[in-house]
Parts: sequence; C-alpha cells; structure tokens
Amino acid sequence: MVDYFFTRKVEKAVEEPSQRSAMRLIRRIINVAIMIVGILVILSVVTKIDLGGVIGGMLIAGGAMALVVGLALQGVLGNVFSGISIVLSKPYRVGDAVVVRGEYGTVEDITLRHTVIRTWDNRRLILPNTVMDNEEIINYSIQDPRMLCQVYVEIAYEADFEKASRLMIEEAKKHPACLPDMEPGVVILDFKDSGVQLRMLLMTKDQPTAFSTACDLRKAIKKRFDEGGVEIPYPRRYVIYDRDQKAR
Repeated sequence: MVDYFFTRKVEKAVEEPSQRSAMRLIRRIINVAIMIVGILVILSVVTKIDLGGVIGGMLIAGGAMALVVGLALQGVLGNVFSGISIVLSKPYRVGDAVVVRGEYGTVEDITLRHTVIRTWDNRRLILPNTVMDNEEIINYSIQDPRMLCQVYVEIAYEADFEKASRLMIEEAKKHPACLPDMEPGVVILDFKDSGVQLRMLLMTKDQPTAFSTACDLRKAIKKRFDEGGVEIPYPRRYVIYDRDQKAR
C-alpha cells in the first residue's frame, strides 16, 4: 500500500526532479522498515515470544551486532549512505542528462545501492552509489539546461568570408531550435591546411537539441554553400615536375 501510494500518487504529483528522487529514496527506506517490522511481528507470533523482549534483547546486543554487521556489509552500507548523500546534495537527479566516465546518458533511477543511467544508445550503465559519490560528473540539466550549439565549417581561402557567414547565420535563425536568447555569430577559428575554419555559435534548450540542431545545420549550410558558390575545401596536392631535371 505504501509503495502504491508513493508510486502512483506522490512521485507523479511532484514535478521537481530533485524532490522526485528524494521521494523514491524515502519510499524504498519505508519499504525496508516495514519489512523488518513485519518479520519481527511474524517471529513473535509464530514463536510466541514477547515482541518487546525481542526488541530489548536486540538493543542490548546492538553494539556487538553493529560491529559485525558493519564489517560484513561495509560495501552495502557505504552504497546506502552514498545514495542518501546524493539525494540530499543533489549533484544529479532523476531525468538529468549527464556524462560519467565518458558515457553520455540520462539518469533513470537512484536506488539505495546504485544509480542507473540510460546511455544515448539505450544501454544501462549501473554504477554503485559509492562510485558515483566520488566520480567527476558533467551535468547538462542542473541549474540551466540550455546548451550552446557549435557548428564548425571550413571554406576555401578564395571564398568570401562575409557571404559564408551571412548564409550560416540565416540558416541558424530559420531553425526552430535556435533560441532568441543569443544572436547566432560566426568567427574565424583557425587557418587550416586546406581552408579557413569557421565556428558558429547559437543557443538551444538542452544538450540533445544542440546535437540534433548541429546535424541539421551542417546539412542546410552545405546546400546553401553549393547554391551560393561558397567552396568547402578538401585536401589537395600539387606535383611540380621539371622535365629538364635528370632522373636520379
């Protein structure tokens, strides 16, 4: 009944990701507590032992038992306390887009023992909470989920930079994912062997949108460059042969 109440009522009613993560953790802790109390009640009924005496005996032997259990379940308890620490400190929440150990994905669940991350190619990365508590994490969703979209293009040295910039900005402004918070801009980033490298920046709502928008814009920019006569270079080699020079 408690599990049903939290799953169907409380978690769905909470919109804030950090509060939803806390509700999941509280639900699991309450479930474990109910199971422990249920087992004690069943034992007291079956064995006809006074429940108060059982609890009193457990409290008397609590010091020694705590030492034994602590040593035996050191890893488990470490994960549990790390899970509580993660939920309270909120370095990431359920639904956040993160990069952990070079893997990009979305936090799918935070349990008492581990964190489940659904990667971009639909795999499940399951890491113990003690590892996540000490891991360097890139969080794309915390505070401000907006993401800069970067589009890199090379043009030939003979091409018109102003024309190329204008065409790129026009395509960026036409894209529905381009936010009006920041005006798209193009700069010369570097001089490469085959051409001039340009970089265009625009603002999108989140990291997945930034990736898909960059793919769309590269396709649109290629089409506009072809129509406008702006050359995208490729590696070239010129061989100069002197016919008067004797072969060696």
